[in-house]
Amino acid sequence: IMCDIGDENKCVACNEEKGKENQCSICNQGYRLMKDGTCKKIENSFIATYNVTSVNKPTLLMKSMIGHINLYQVNLSEIEAYIGDKKIDKIICNYYFCYQFDKLGLIEVKIIINKTLQTMEEMFYYYDDNLIEIKFSNTFDTSHVLTMESMFHHNYKLRSANLSSFNTTLCCSMLFMFENCYKLTSIDLSNFDTKNV
Repeated sequence: IMCDIGDENKCVACNEEKGKENQCSICNQGYRLMKDGTCKKIENSFIATYNVTSVNKPTLLMKSMIGHINLYQVNLSEIEAYIGDKKIDKIICNYYFCYQFDKLGLIEVKIIINKTLQTMEEMFYYYDDNLIEIKFSNTFDTSHVLTMESMFHHNYKLRSANLSSFNTTLCCSMLFMFENCYKLTSIDLSNFDTKNV
C-alpha cells in the first residue's frame, strides 16, 4: 500500500484526495487514524493529577464498575496504574479503583485500561476527591462509547480536562457530564459530535 506508514500493515486504505496520497484514510483494527494521516496503536490511557492532602485514606482513581450493567465491568486485571515508571498496586473500595499514597502534594498517575469501552458513565463520579487535572492520550478509543453520563459529576476540584481526542459519534447521553465541576472554567469540545446526544 502506497500510504502504509510504519510497519505491521497498519494502513488499510489510502487517502485519494490530491496532495494527500501518502496519507492513510482507514486504519487496521487496533489502530487509530490521526489528523496527519498516520495510524497509531490505540492505547486507552490517561494521566490524572491528584492533589493528595491525606495519606490516611485511599484516593479514588476511577470507577471499577463503569455504568450499571455487568457487560461494562472493568476488572482489576484490566487496569494498570503507574507513578513514573513504577507500577502501583490498586485496591477496590466502594466500587472504585483506589490507591493509598504515601506522600502529600501533586502526584501524576498514568492509568491504562486494557478493554474496549462502551460506556464512560460515572467514570470519575466522586463526592470527595483529589482529582485536579486529567489528560487522555490522543489514541484513547471512545468510538464505541454510548454514554458519558455523569462522567465528571461532583469533581469539585477538577481544573482541567483534555478531551480533544474523543470520538463521540455514537454517544447518546451526556447528562450531568460536568455537573458541579465548579473549578472547570473552560474546556475544548470543538471535536465533539453531538448529533446523537
